[in-house]
Amino acid sequence: MKDTNNRNYKLERYFNITDKLTLDFGGSFSNAKSDEPDRRQNTFLQIDDEYRTTTGSAGLNHRFFSKLNEDDIAGKTILTYDLNTSDSDDQKKANTIELGINYRKTERQFDFIQYSTNFESQILVDKNNIDALFNQQSIDTNIFSLVTDRGRAGNSNALTPFFYTADRTIFSPFGSTTLSLVENLTLNLGVRLDNVEQIVDYDTELISSISNPASGPTGKIEENYILPSMSIKYNLSENSILRLAGSKTYTLPQFIEVAPFLYEDVNFSRFGNPLLQPSDDYNVDLKYEWYPTSGEIIAITGFFKYIDYPINTIEVNSAGNDISFVNTPEATAFGVELEIRKDVFNKEAREGANGSHKLTTGLNVSYLNTKQTLEDVDTDELTVRFTNKEDNLSGASDLLINADLTYTINREKYDFLSSLVFNYFSDRIFTIGVAGRENIVETGIPTLDFINKLKLGKHFGISISAKNILDPKFTLTQDTTAGETIDLTSYKKGINISAGISYKF
Repeated sequence: MKDTNNRNYKLERYFNITDKLTLDFGGSFSNAKSDEPDRRQNTFLQIDDEYRTTTGSAGLNHRFFSKLNEDDIAGKTILTYDLNTSDSDDQKKANTIELGINYRKTERQFDFIQYSTNFESQILVDKNNIDALFNQQSIDTNIFSLVTDRGRAGNSNALTPFFYTADRTIFSPFGSTTLSLVENLTLNLGVRLDNVEQIVDYDTELISSISNPASGPTGKIEENYILPSMSIKYNLSENSILRLAGSKTYTLPQFIEVAPFLYEDVNFSRFGNPLLQPSDDYNVDLKYEWYPTSGEIIAITGFFKYIDYPINTIEVNSAGNDISFVNTPEATAFGVELEIRKDVFNKEAREGANGSHKLTTGLNVSYLNTKQTLEDVDTDELTVRFTNKEDNLSGASDLLINADLTYTINREKYDFLSSLVFNYFSDRIFTIGVAGRENIVETGIPTLDFINKLKLGKHFGISISAKNILDPKFTLTQDTTAGETIDLTSYKKGINISAGISYKF
């Protein structure tokens, strides 16, 4: 079982320097730790009604240990100047200039070691009591031996963990202006300059960027991005708004997508690509919002995105079931999103008591159409022969549905929230097909969670939740050359019931 621990600290202040000039600054620090102390994987051969161990591949029976530590520091400083004159007819109009700087630094250390079990012959095993075989006595009697990816017991480095380190720094000066041009029309123009440096070094069972000589390249990204943005807001009436927005953004590869360490799962082995490149994204969206009452909304959004060098998950051209990450030349995505938030009832507390209680329901439905060109790019060392010339983006579902029914009570001495949350995603590509093989597809599933939170005073909190109540099957499928669809893997995660107590300082 993986043990995860998170700590978050935040400080923010706001000052009025003059009647027109304000200063907003703040900072945050977070630390994330993850410890996977003993993940075991065992694979046996079934011969008639008996089960026996395998030979020739020690990794089929292994124990995996890993530790992750990540620190994240962020800070901001924003100066805002009010352009309205003292004799302005409407002091409520938004006419401002903002200048500021954002800073973020993330550092990660990930250490891991895998103990594989090497059998010289096929040994009979009781699948209901595997500890009767996998024990110290079997090592002492040479039934099997332990080996790591650095070697056997006689190797002085056999117990030295593999690792990867990651360091990302983003320094972002920016400026923007908001102008009320005419009645009901507001324009916002902005530009941000992001100086990005991301470095991933590693010493893994595959290759090393720190060995002498290095057997693999450092995962290094050094970029300066000029990121313009524009939005126009038009108030159609007192309770309806039309918005048009456009921007340029970018997507950096995640550390795990860059670091080339082999993580062996039951059905697939995954490793990162140190030469993975970031994507440039160009975005346009048009949104209509209607607010029937305070706290309620009905909104519909149409959006379009062009992606230069999108990041995808692929099945590598290899004998094993290995997956990795590559860039493709370009992609487009467009769609529509419907958002509804409605009060079923909203009542104030009885006379003489402070607070309220209400029941709300929410619905968010998104349709997404994606298409990308599938060609092998020359920016990395992986040779990819895609099965198709065009396809959807990996990980993108055509249909997403999120809904909730939430009951809240707000009182002077306590707050209570109870929420039933439903989510659904349609079929999506798990890995893009290569070398004549079709895509591996993750079958769409619904999930249902029941979440309850009680806040007592200013400091104490109690939470009780039941997640994945429907317990659906997670299934990966693949079409064969004969046109049949086969299940590669199918499993259930089970229902997760948890309770917690918190204290806020």
